[in-house]
Amino acid sequence: MILLKEYATRQGINVPAGMAMLKEMVTRKYNISGDNNATRQIWSENLAHPPMGVRPRRRRAETVYFIGCVGSFYPRVYSIPQSLVQVLERKDVEFTTMGEDEWCCGYPLYVAGMRDQMAELVRHNVQQVRQIGAKRVIFSCPSCYYAWAHLYPEVTDMRGIQLQHAVEFFTDLFPAGDVSLGPVEEVVTYHDPCDLGRKSGVFDAPREILARIPGLEFREMAASRENALCCGGGGDVEISDPSVSREVAVRRIGQVQATGARYVISACQQCVRTLQEGARRGKVRVRAMDIAQLVWKSIEAKSS
Repeated sequence: MILLKEYATRQGINVPAGMAMLKEMVTRKYNISGDNNATRQIWSENLAHPPMGVRPRRRRAETVYFIGCVGSFYPRVYSIPQSLVQVLERKDVEFTTMGEDEWCCGYPLYVAGMRDQMAELVRHNVQQVRQIGAKRVIFSCPSCYYAWAHLYPEVTDMRGIQLQHAVEFFTDLFPAGDVSLGPVEEVVTYHDPCDLGRKSGVFDAPREILARIPGLEFREMAASRENALCCGGGGDVEISDPSVSREVAVRRIGQVQATGARYVISACQQCVRTLQEGARRGKVRVRAMDIAQLVWKSIEAKSS
């Protein structure tokens, strides 16, 4: 499918207007929203006490948190990077963020059939990480994670840089028996993001974290893991055909509702956005939350 998109793009065949606009924004503004990239840290502005690594940013650090365009520019999910950086600070992780030096990972161009436009973004992002001296990059966006892990090595040397999605990093931060997690008395289910689950094979880590939070009751959806339905927001569908995106989101929320869970947890900023909208449109009283938000909620419960 990607190869067909690449052929169509090169030939100028039936390229949706939204895809042309996406290319313009990413290659000129370095993000998918078209905002001034100098405002990439806007998500952190209402943090009462921004952790070191956010404001101010560290010039050198072992770990870089690559936030991604959705978490950086879409207010509905600002609380995801906010939660993650507070978790890192509470667990004494010396990290930094890249601010305006973070450019779009390039994945939206890839799935639009514009792989050739990615190279500048790839080289820039890797160069910034190397200048910081980081040995690890963590992600809360599965698409960014997939791009770095599977597409970046085709463009540049990635040796010496460990890549982890936040849920994988959490399994190290919160080993079995960790006492820093407090009780969260809720019934939850888990939505597997396409780029983290089927495409990257990360299924167990998020479920292990859920199992380590006291008081949490987990109910698996019938369509889960390799068979999970997309949230409706992946693969540029929201841009190319919003009606399809909404329809799939409402359908997925129906599967969440069937479990009786009050919360659907995911590990993807875009999935959370899309599922929130699906619940609103379907008039279903289910709340979508990222696992970073849930972990921070658990830590706060322990502290209270």
